[in-house]
Amino acid sequence: MNFAALLKSEFRKLVYARSTWWLLGGAVAFSSLGVGVMPLILNANTAQVGGTVTTGLMSSEAIGAMFGKAAAGYYFSMILGAMLLAGEFAKGTAIATFLAAPKRSSVLWAKVVMAALVGLGVQIISGAIASGVGALVLTNFKHAEPPLSAFGDLALTASVSGIVLGLVGLAVGALVRNQTGAIVGLLAWMFLIDPILTVLTQVMHYEVGKYLFTALISGMMDLHLSGITSSRMLGGLDYLSPLVSMAVLLAYTAALVAAALATSLRRDID
Repeated sequence: MNFAALLKSEFRKLVYARSTWWLLGGAVAFSSLGVGVMPLILNANTAQVGGTVTTGLMSSEAIGAMFGKAAAGYYFSMILGAMLLAGEFAKGTAIATFLAAPKRSSVLWAKVVMAALVGLGVQIISGAIASGVGALVLTNFKHAEPPLSAFGDLALTASVSGIVLGLVGLAVGALVRNQTGAIVGLLAWMFLIDPILTVLTQVMHYEVGKYLFTALISGMMDLHLSGITSSRMLGGLDYLSPLVSMAVLLAYTAALVAAALATSLRRDID
């Protein structure tokens, strides 16, 4: 089976799996909710400047950050990536898959490509719909127009985060080889372990917190088409610049994928 046929096979598996559509729907809902409520929050954030009352919606930077929330569906890209290989073991189809293409490396590289593509697709679709929801909600507020650069920045951050997190999910799924364990482990790390480590490093005044996974993602989410390279302070943590955050994340991802490929090529298939 040639590589194009392997990619086609992987694509069909995704399209015919109901879980793919449920996760895509979850990404759309999660991103749209985050963007949809932001105008209400920004509008409630008022300040008085020179006798004039202003709201957060009068700031183009705030509106641009609001549309950045449309890229929040990357968690679902990560889960789908994990399911690409771990799902084969969960459903008992791994043996059939590798028998159909005895050259195991070709199958694994096809899954790597598909993980990047599905992560990209989920982020582009959910980001586009969420930004549409945000634009629709903004029509109810005067003097609140999104800058055109916000949509370009969203497309950039959504694309990069989707590809990176899709590959991270695939790598963890390949290393763990248990679908439930991989997904629970990824979510536990993102929502519990990593934030706790971040707080601990802040309390102990260690600089390593900015190199933790969620901090790198947060730093990368400030990536702009203009290539902004300055660091920023959010929640007391001095994040790395967007480009450096992306570079470190890509290095982590490459290491995880390399480890996943190396172990998957040698381990027995049950």
